[in-house]
Amino acid sequence: MADEKDFREPDGATQDYELDEVFELAFEIDAFLRAHNLKYRTKFPMEQRQREILADKMLESDTFYIKHLISSVLGHEGDALMNRLNAYETEFRKNQYSVYHLKSDYDKKCGYSLKSEREKGNYINKDMYEIVRSEPLEQYKTPMEIDVGLMINKAAGAAVYQPDLRDIIVINYDGQQKAYFKGLKEYTEAPEFTGVHITSAALNNYKGLTAFLGKDGNVYLGKSERNLYNSEKKSLPFYNNSDNSLTFISDNKKMFSFLCGSGWVLSQSEMIENGAFTKSDYQEFAELQKGVLSKFEPIREITFNGEPFNYPDYNRNIEQTAEKQKNEKGVLKNMNDYKFAAFIVNRSEYDNGNRETSGTELSFPTDAETVKRTFAEIGLPENASPDTYFFDDYACGNDDLKKCLTMYESVDALNYFAMRISELEDTEMTVFQTALKAGECKNITDAINITYNMEYYNIVDNISNWADYGKYIAHRDMLDERNMNYEEYGKHHAYDHGGYLLDGIVLETGWTEFDKVYDGKNIPDEYRVTVPTEPQKMTVLIVPPMQEPYIKEISTGLEALQKEVGGRIEVVYPFAEPVGLICNDEGKNERMELNRALYDAEDNMYDILDISRYVLYYAKKCGHGLSVLQLMKILYFVQAQFLISRKKRAFSDEIVAMDWGPVERKVWSHYKSCGNGYIPVLLGINFVKEEKEYIKAAEKIYIEDIKLINGIVDLLLGYDNTYLMSIIRKQPPFIKGLKNFPGYEISDKDMMDFFK
Repeated sequence: MADEKDFREPDGATQDYELDEVFELAFEIDAFLRAHNLKYRTKFPMEQRQREILADKMLESDTFYIKHLISSVLGHEGDALMNRLNAYETEFRKNQYSVYHLKSDYDKKCGYSLKSEREKGNYINKDMYEIVRSEPLEQYKTPMEIDVGLMINKAAGAAVYQPDLRDIIVINYDGQQKAYFKGLKEYTEAPEFTGVHITSAALNNYKGLTAFLGKDGNVYLGKSERNLYNSEKKSLPFYNNSDNSLTFISDNKKMFSFLCGSGWVLSQSEMIENGAFTKSDYQEFAELQKGVLSKFEPIREITFNGEPFNYPDYNRNIEQTAEKQKNEKGVLKNMNDYKFAAFIVNRSEYDNGNRETSGTELSFPTDAETVKRTFAEIGLPENASPDTYFFDDYACGNDDLKKCLTMYESVDALNYFAMRISELEDTEMTVFQTALKAGECKNITDAINITYNMEYYNIVDNISNWADYGKYIAHRDMLDERNMNYEEYGKHHAYDHGGYLLDGIVLETGWTEFDKVYDGKNIPDEYRVTVPTEPQKMTVLIVPPMQEPYIKEISTGLEALQKEVGGRIEVVYPFAEPVGLICNDEGKNERMELNRALYDAEDNMYDILDISRYVLYYAKKCGHGLSVLQLMKILYFVQAQFLISRKKRAFSDEIVAMDWGPVERKVWSHYKSCGNGYIPVLLGINFVKEEKEYIKAAEKIYIEDIKLINGIVDLLLGYDNTYLMSIIRKQPPFIKGLKNFPGYEISDKDMMDFFK
C-alpha cells in the first residue's frame, strides 16, 4: 500500500496530483460545453457545482456521459479534451478501487443486510452514498483483501478510512467494474450500485441490443440479459453495467422512439405539424446515426409514410413545412405565437379621463431604449414604477399564453418572460406549449419557472386515447398485462402521477423536483429594461386581523407591499370606489390568521381543505372515520347544497367526474397517501398539533354554514363508499360529466338543475 502522505483525509482520500488533474480537466470540459452548447448552459446554470459533479464522475470512473456531452458539440473541436479524458482513464482509472459510505440522511433507510433490502423490493444506489476513498489497486484485488489491507495500515498509524458496515467497495479492473456491499460476515456483489436504473426496455432496430430508458431520463442501448428485474417485488429494474456494455445514446427521450419504432403512417413534415417531433429531433437522430449508432448493425429501417428517414431532404423542404404551419391568422405556429405585444396605459392620465392619449403598444421582448421612448410617449418618466401604469390588453397568437398575462404586470417581468421563451430550443418549446395547454401556468411566475424546469416534464407521443397510454405504461414498467384493462390503468396512472392527455400526446409531470427559480419579484439584471425608481412614500390603511385599522406611511413599490403582508401580494378591487385591497396571495395555504371576509369574483369564500378538515373533525366527533373517496362524495353533496341554499359555491375548486366518483383534485392530492383506509384524525391525543388544526378550520366557517354542512354529514355518515357511489352514478350531473370524458368538470348548472 502507498504511504500515508500520498492520500487525503477520509472525506476525500485521493492522491493529490490526481485531484489536480481531475479538477483542471473538469474546469476545461465545463468551460468548453458552456461556450458551445446552449442546452448545457441552460440546464446547468451553477458552474462551480457542475464542475464538482464532473470531477466526481471522473473519480468514480463514470465517464461515458461526459464523453457524450463532448462529442455532441458539432462543428467544434473537442478531440483534445476527449484525448485528455482517455489519457486520464488509462493513467488513473483502469485499475483502482473506491470506498463509498452511506450518507447520514439514509442511515435509517437501509438495513444491515443487502439480502433483506432486496427482499423488500429495494435496490441500493449511488444517490445514497458518498465516496470517501479512492486509490490504485496494488497487491490487493478483492474487497475483503482491500478491507484487511486498510485495517493493517490503520493499525500501523496511517490516516486511512476503515470500511464500515453497509459500505460499498467498487473495484475497476481491466475495464470491468464491480460493486460489493459489506455485510456482517462477508462482502456481497451489488451490481445495482454501479448500474443504471431502468423505467422502460424494448426491442429495437439494432442487432443483438435492447433499448433502455433510464430513470435519469436518458436513452441507452445495451444487452437484454443484463437488465435485472425483481418480478415478485415489482422493484425498479436496473442494468448491470459491470462490463461497461451499456452505451449512452441521448438525454432526449424521443430518441427512444427512433430506436424502437418501425415506422409512422405520417410523413416527417406531418409529424412536425402535429407536434410529435421537431426539426431538432430529426437533426439529433441524423447526427446519432452518423455518430454513436454507426458502430451498431441495423436490422430494419424506420419509415415515415413509407419513406425512409432522411434529414437532409427534410431540411431542404423546411420552408414549405413552415408555410404549412401557418394558422388561419397567417401567423407561424410555435415561436411566433409566443411573441406578444401589450397596450401599456398611464394610470394617472387614464383616471383623469385622457383615455385616448394615455396608452400605446409595446412589443416584447424589448430593450431599455424602446421602453424609455414608450414611457415618454404616454407621459411617464423613464424611472416609472409598475404602480404608475397598467396593461389594458395583449396581442398574442396563443390564447393559452395570453391567460397568464394580467393587467398589473411590470415591464421587466414581461420582458423576462418573453426573453426566457425566446431562449428555448425546439424540443423545449414543445414541452412549454404542452404545459400551457394542460393549464400548468396560472400566472406569469408559473410560466417563467416552467422555462427553467424542462426536465420536470415528459412527453409521450402517439397516444390516441387512455387505452394507448395504459398499454404504453404497462410496457414501460414491465407489468403483468394479463387481464389488464389498459384504458382504466391509463386513466388511473395519469391521475395519480399528474398526466394530461392532449392532442395525441400525454404530458407527464414530476420527473424531477420542480425548481422555483423566479419568486415573482427578483428579476435577473440581464432581463431588466427599466430604470430603477427612487424610493418614494405613500400612505396606506393597515387592517390587521381582528384589530382596529390604522394609518401608516410606507415606501412605494412591490417589495414594501410584500413586506407589509408577509409574502407575495394579491390586489383586489371589490368596491365601486377606486380602492384596492392588498393581501397575502399565499395566506390561506400558509395557514395565516384570517382577516375580514371577502368573496372572490365567483362569490366563493371557503378553502376546500378547510371544509375537508371540518368534515373529518365533525365525523370523528360523531364516531365515524372517512376514507378519501367517502370524503370527496360528501364534499360533492356539500357543494350541491350550497348551490341550492346559498346560490353560490362552498369552494371554488372544480369537481370532476371520474369512474370512481366525483373528485376534487386538491383533496385527492392532499389525502391520497391514506389509500383506501380512513384518513387519520387524532382528537384528545395530540391537541396542539392535530385537534387545533381542525378547530382552526371550523373557525373559518360561518355558524350558519356549519349547520348546513353538519346536516349533510349527518345524512351521509351511515353509508359506505359503495352505497354513495351507487346513488351518484344514477344522477344526471355525474352521468353527463362522465359521458363527455373522464376528468370533465361537473357544472354548477347541471347540479342546480338536478338538486333543486
